[in-house]
Amino acid sequence: MRTNTDTSRIYDDSASVEFIPWAKPKERALLERLFTAYRAYRGSRRHKVKTIKGDENLVLLFLNHARALPGQLRPEHFERWSNHLYLERGVVASSQRTYQTAVRVFFDYLLREPRFKADIRQTLGVELVQVSTPENSIIHRRERELERNNSRRSFTEAEAATFLERIDLEMALAYQQGSKGVRAHQRNKAMFGSTLEMGLRADEVLGLDTDSFEPNPEQPAMGDFGIVRVFGKGSKWRQVPILKVALSHALAWYMEHVRPNYLAKAAPGEKAMFLSEQGKRLSYSAFHREFRRIIELAGLPIELVPHCLRHTSMSSDDMSGLSLESNRQRHGHAHGSTMQVYIHHPDAYIRGAFNAAIARNLKADGATE
Repeated sequence: MRTNTDTSRIYDDSASVEFIPWAKPKERALLERLFTAYRAYRGSRRHKVKTIKGDENLVLLFLNHARALPGQLRPEHFERWSNHLYLERGVVASSQRTYQTAVRVFFDYLLREPRFKADIRQTLGVELVQVSTPENSIIHRRERELERNNSRRSFTEAEAATFLERIDLEMALAYQQGSKGVRAHQRNKAMFGSTLEMGLRADEVLGLDTDSFEPNPEQPAMGDFGIVRVFGKGSKWRQVPILKVALSHALAWYMEHVRPNYLAKAAPGEKAMFLSEQGKRLSYSAFHREFRRIIELAGLPIELVPHCLRHTSMSSDDMSGLSLESNRQRHGHAHGSTMQVYIHHPDAYIRGAFNAAIARNLKADGATE
């Protein structure tokens, strides 16, 4: 069993910047200024002194391992440290998440304050960057449990429209501001659009490669993006036909105009469809955080999780007239009975179905004009 070793140092109240003897005096002075401000910030939020000191010491452990200061540190330093915690120190996943969170929160605080970025730039001559990214950090287990909870509901029609409109708004704002972050919003448009229209599980959409797509010979209007080969639950492959030409066009646009912007840091021959800023296959944690960010910005209920997009897809396909068997095969369920927990019909649809049935019966009985 893996254990969390060397925990005595984590809550050692005597730990401070004196524990980085390799730093120059001006570097230790800089770090002391940063930590002094951070302690005051945490204290203003009524965090316990022991908790603040523990988090500070975790940051110091990271700095000592990398032998570098904020501004000099990059994501690769954080990744090597995380690898060291796991392979050499045997830190369990929950503890490693705590270590990573302490570093991420500290860097988030520094990045929010222009004065700290200016201080680092003036003292060290470098620019401060975040080292803990969604791609190189451990997601909380609870988030995965929520994602896999089949009791989740579907989006309403209005909620789905609001969700997609928020992505479009983020794209437009980033484009107007000339932000390079526009490509992340463009990627999200294709990625979450695919998740919603095809009802893919998060792991399935993240596992897509550029060669996962092929034309639908019976529907040439869909172009090169007519059918998707998906590696799904139970290690089984299935073919998922794309039913909306708008998604086919969006994927073609993404492949031609958006994905190439992610390839500068990618390994030669990288095939992953949806990439991170590091040019690697987008991680589950990044997918989840992007979804959560959009939900919050759009003002949608916090109960909505990525798996709700799958519920929405199956419900939409059912209401559009797709047979239960076709719906089952498209979404990769082994049994039709499983579909019952995924398909949700709004009251208006149910009332409409009743009224349509009554109208048909009245017509058959000759009771209508």
